[in-house]
Amino acid sequence: MERVIFLLFAAVIVGSAASVIFSRNIAHSAFSLVITLFGVACLYIMLQAEFLAAAQIIVYAGAVMVLFIFTLMLININQVVVDRGFHKQSVLVMVLVTIMIIETSIFTIPRSTFSSLAGNLAAETKQWGGNTEVIGHYLLTEYLFPFELASVVLLVAVIASVFIGKGVLKDNKDRQI
Repeated sequence: MERVIFLLFAAVIVGSAASVIFSRNIAHSAFSLVITLFGVACLYIMLQAEFLAAAQIIVYAGAVMVLFIFTLMLININQVVVDRGFHKQSVLVMVLVTIMIIETSIFTIPRSTFSSLAGNLAAETKQWGGNTEVIGHYLLTEYLFPFELASVVLLVAVIASVFIGKGVLKDNKDRQI
């Protein structure tokens, strides 16, 4: 039963992701991306990772998609010229991607079992008290340096976007930064 539910969610995710790419309407692409992100959150729930599912919905399907929609409202879509025609190499790319998806399905789906993975995670989750506690334990012990490094990189990106947004870098072209 788990495999059927997984394949159903996987089909929804792949279908909505394809709709993001091939939709001619940008708003429809954004809505399809929300469906894709919700499908990924459902897969997290199947893996008993409720914290990651909630973060997926709140951060990506919520906050990031609101930013995308605001961006779409701010730009004039009629002035954006988008080349939607198929080029000669796109057919080759589609064939190669289809072959890769089939090969991946042949080699991974028969060997994957959600129950054994969930069983291994359940034992560790019981030891610490829950998914959030396990994530907090690893983020603040074993993965503290990469966690802090990611926060510094995000801080630099925010500061750079403020400088670019204010036009500080455009005014001082002759100065070295």
